[in-house]
Amino acid sequence: MGFTKELTKKQRNKPPREIPLSTNIEVRIASKADTDELIAMNHEFNDVKVDSQWVQESLDTNLQHEIVAIAYVGHRAVGFACGQVYSSFCYDSLCGEITEMYVRKTHRRQGVGSALLVFLEQTLQTRGVTSIKILTGQKNRGAQKLYTRLGYREIDEVVLLKE
Repeated sequence: MGFTKELTKKQRNKPPREIPLSTNIEVRIASKADTDELIAMNHEFNDVKVDSQWVQESLDTNLQHEIVAIAYVGHRAVGFACGQVYSSFCYDSLCGEITEMYVRKTHRRQGVGSALLVFLEQTLQTRGVTSIKILTGQKNRGAQKLYTRLGYREIDEVVLLKE
């Protein structure tokens, strides 16, 4: 199931900022210091264990194309989200995609997902992105409600995977 959002010029010109939607949520670009938290949350989310070297190399080398945002409440990491910039000769502008988003169960429905998504939108916009796409599971009603509430509209797309 796909969602998309077109960005206005006014939205594209806003610089990214740390977003405290609730007074204690901090969202920022992830750094190497966040490696252990990212590994733990990715394991909770995907049931995939990646090693620290892989995460650190990804944070270093993917800076042009992938944005990894991390959310903290106090000193505890409570969520992360990833966004990517891509282009195609078929379109006259850069496109963005939110590829991953996870919020720990203890912090859901408290503004963390919104803060992560708004932060990624603003960061993608400063890189010239004019539209953003998100794919999510058909049964993930909570995420679908979040995306719709933040201005995304559902699009009719079928996702196929070949392994």
